Amino acid sequence: MTSSCLTLSIPMKMRKSLTRKALVGAAIRMISDGRMDSATIDDIVGEADVAKGSFYKHFPNRDALKAHAHDAVRAELFVIINAISAEVEDPATYLTLGLLAAFRFGLENKITARVLLHMPADVVNPARADNAPILAMFHRGIQQGIFKLSSLDAGLVLLMGLTDLGLARLLEVQNEFLHLREVMQGICMALLRGLGVNNRRAERIVKDAMKKVIDSQAIVATIQNQHRSAL
Repeated sequence: MTSSCLTLSIPMKMRKSLTRKALVGAAIRMISDGRMDSATIDDIVGEADVAKGSFYKHFPNRDALKAHAHDAVRAELFVIINAISAEVEDPATYLTLGLLAAFRFGLENKITARVLLHMPADVVNPARADNAPILAMFHRGIQQGIFKLSSLDAGLVLLMGLTDLGLARLLEVQNEFLHLREVMQGICMALLRGLGVNNRRAERIVKDAMKKVIDSQAIVATIQNQHRSAL
């Protein structure tokens, strides 16, 4: 059977979905290796191995595709964070689990890790819908007297800044496991102490979170594969 026959046998809706996934996947790879900002539409469709005309059926321009690719990686990360922190009510524990999940996600997925390191500045905007769960935990922590934040903006900048710079540092020391753990623990402590959590409580939370997220075999990869299978 020829490739054209195979193409015709695939339903139109499925072909559109496959084309869109190919374009987003190409954008993720190109953001990761620094090619996206200078890429032409021809470059992108060549990377995706799709027809040029199909690009405009899904995205009006390169920047729209780039934004969607960033959102796709962030959404995948939040699926993992939500699964790991499901039913966790303590705000300090929730944020620590999320931070460690982001680190492990990046260390196990080098391409998407580099995309996380090139996120747009608006990821710290409290108005973003995907920041709502984080803001809810900030509010809960403040109400319970656990956090001492001057503003929600400050909390988001602290969390996202430690996530971004922390991941960059972890990628540098990823082959030194003991040092890797030490850096992770230190960053988590910096987050909790920066939010105003007392030292003893912070140490306990970080110890338990490390055991759950970092020492658990393939937890992130398993959740990630489940998410992708559902798409």
